[in-house]
Amino acid sequence: MFTVLWLVEILKIIIILFTKYSFLATKVTFANILHIATKFDCQPTAHNGVLVLVTGRLKTDDDPPHPYSQLFYLKPCEGNYFVFHDIF
Repeated sequence: MFTVLWLVEILKIIIILFTKYSFLATKVTFANILHIATKFDCQPTAHNGVLVLVTGRLKTDDDPPHPYSQLFYLKPCEGNYFVFHDIF
């Protein structure tokens, strides 16, 4: 059973991953990228996974901020979680 504290801990991990590793595998031509995450929604799934929706604004170089959303699924594996699906 999921508890509020468990979901808060997952949310902390998500914030760290999102702010440090976004766009790591994508080649971009922007000099500066700023993520402004405004909302996080975490929902438990079957088999102890977590579905996460992040919404906010994305600012690149001198362009005005653009709205974005990112959805990903954290799948449990041997006591840890990994990003199984990621939709940006």
